[in-house]
Amino acid sequence: MAVPESLVSRIDGALAAPSRARWVELVFGFVALPLAVGFFVAPVWWMPSLWAIAALAVWVLRRDPGAVWKDVDPQPGAPDRRRAMRHIVIRFVACAGVLALAMILWMPERLFQWPREKPLLWLAIVVLYPLLSAYPQGFLYRRYFFRRFSTLFRTRARLGIASALLFAWMHVIFRNEYALVLTLFGGAMFAQTYGRTGSLRLASFEHALYGNLVFTIGLGNTIYHGSVG
Repeated sequence: MAVPESLVSRIDGALAAPSRARWVELVFGFVALPLAVGFFVAPVWWMPSLWAIAALAVWVLRRDPGAVWKDVDPQPGAPDRRRAMRHIVIRFVACAGVLALAMILWMPERLFQWPREKPLLWLAIVVLYPLLSAYPQGFLYRRYFFRRFSTLFRTRARLGIASALLFAWMHVIFRNEYALVLTLFGGAMFAQTYGRTGSLRLASFEHALYGNLVFTIGLGNTIYHGSVG
């Protein structure tokens, strides 16, 4: 007995509905919402907006029975913490050296600008940035993103690329090309670390290292809300 085409269409639609809902969630939460915050919310409220969005993501993920909350290495063959940390530190030292050389060659007047000119603001950011900015961003763009949208991208590589691209897109609110380039490379590294280890702490630690490097080395104005008029 043949199955009616109308029934087949309804079944196909029901199976596709979760994917459609995830795409809507992704486009709204990771494309439209950052743009709306950047252009319709005063810069002084950007950080509270990040916390509010991260809190909503925590609530959503708490309702997901398959979400992982323990900071573990869920992937078979994932590197142990010590080896992963060594990889993060070696890569950071190499990248910091390249960035410092670029500053010396092309923008020597801005090298260590904030430590020299705004030492108190620089110190406050170095202390607070890891917890108040890097960690909630890491939760949104690594743990939440990898859990909620893994079925849309099929492979970890594609998922990591999407995470990096949307992480960079979030920084369009700073309205300069340096922010986009820096965060694209940074987002790729942080997504790779999270994809390899499953550790939000390690990925957020790496994120904090590079964020504080940018504020220290002379590029702080590119990703600081106080620099946006």
